[in-house]
Amino acid sequence: MTEIGSIGELVEAIEQHSRGQMRPLWFRGQHDARWSVAPSIWRPRPQYGSYGQADERNFTHRFRTRAAIRYPNTPRYDDHAGWLSLMQHYGLPTRLLDWSRSPLVAAYFAIESYLPRDQESLTPVDAAIWILAPHDLNRHVSHVDVTPSIVSGECSGLLRGAFRDDDDADPYRRPDRVLAAMASETDIRMFVQQGCFTIHSPDYGVLDHLEDAPFFLEKLVIPRSAVPQFARQVEICGYRPGDIYPDLEHLASELRGQYPPGSVHGTKGMY
Repeated sequence: MTEIGSIGELVEAIEQHSRGQMRPLWFRGQHDARWSVAPSIWRPRPQYGSYGQADERNFTHRFRTRAAIRYPNTPRYDDHAGWLSLMQHYGLPTRLLDWSRSPLVAAYFAIESYLPRDQESLTPVDAAIWILAPHDLNRHVSHVDVTPSIVSGECSGLLRGAFRDDDDADPYRRPDRVLAAMASETDIRMFVQQGCFTIHSPDYGVLDHLEDAPFFLEKLVIPRSAVPQFARQVEICGYRPGDIYPDLEHLASELRGQYPPGSVHGTKGMY
């Protein structure tokens, strides 16, 4: 674990982690440093209990049945990657965990609660940015030498497990594994956020609890005392709600927070 208090220290920590090697790294920002690195369907919820595989399949089948009337461009029925990506996008608990190829996007998500500026009255908690070496994860855990596309055969069996219990012999199934996979950039939000995924079977639900985790995972902690300054630096770097979430709702939310009543004096030269 490494503590960072600024964007500059984030860059330094990434350089040290890279050890001069040109290798891909993925990043995930979390509001609370105490949280585990786990997809929403397998995330521990002590106060409510945890979801199981029956709950997961209930979600996936009900969503597939009812989505078409609400969303005309739904994936093909057997497009498991497309369906899980859509479910993840709209907040249904899935076995997908979001990552970004951009450390600044991850930094935004770590301090998102403190933007816009009228949220500075919140009491900060330690936040975290996780660094993942996806190739190393796949080699150590799933014995795969590539970081495949989520629509590839390497991922098909692991994705299919969210929809059915299949006992067919399938070399790609990997039922007890976790796999890092590139997203298919069919959605503008995924493109803007430089998104990618880890796909988790139930037995590999909490990434930071795996025995091999030190080989591919590192935690950077933003101390609570540094969180407000870190949030300002992220905003200065141009990472704001209306850009991270490229829709009109978040653009309007960003503008309301950025320009409270009375903040604009006169209009000459504003534009």
